Amino acid sequence: MNTRPTRLSSKKPKKPKKWNAAKSKRKLDKLFSELIHLMDHNLCQRCGKSYGKLDTSHCIPRECLCLRWNTENAILLCPRCHKFGSASWHKSPLEAVFWFNLVFTERQLRLVQLKRQGEEYVFDEPEALRIESFLKSQIKNYATIETPGTVPCKKKDYKEGQNG
Repeated sequence: MNTRPTRLSSKKPKKPKKWNAAKSKRKLDKLFSELIHLMDHNLCQRCGKSYGKLDTSHCIPRECLCLRWNTENAILLCPRCHKFGSASWHKSPLEAVFWFNLVFTERQLRLVQLKRQGEEYVFDEPEALRIESFLKSQIKNYATIETPGTVPCKKKDYKEGQNG
């Protein structure tokens, strides 16, 4: 028979993890990219190609946190239209802005207005949780929408500038 006294657990209670803004941003960026892929039906919005890796491109840079996870501020582009082609978003920003303004005029105006309104934006844990919840609900919503032309979509006019 075992005569050794039973030891009480000496484990200390776990401290709640400290919120990490960088980790939250990476997590939200991944969800956001998934949503943009769904919203744009895995098609480059500039040339219409759908093969290979497509990039989520921000119209107003991601450093502007008030618009970083705003779906109006992103479009899906193939690497050629985004970074590598002669008329790409990064190599020829003036052409890119001209094209974007031509195809998405109202969207561009809303973005400028939203950027001005968001100058005092604070990104904290409650805001990160709110954004995460929103993105997940939108992903769930868009995951049920079929590609145009196959099955009628649940939402009408789901994307501005469809034919541009």
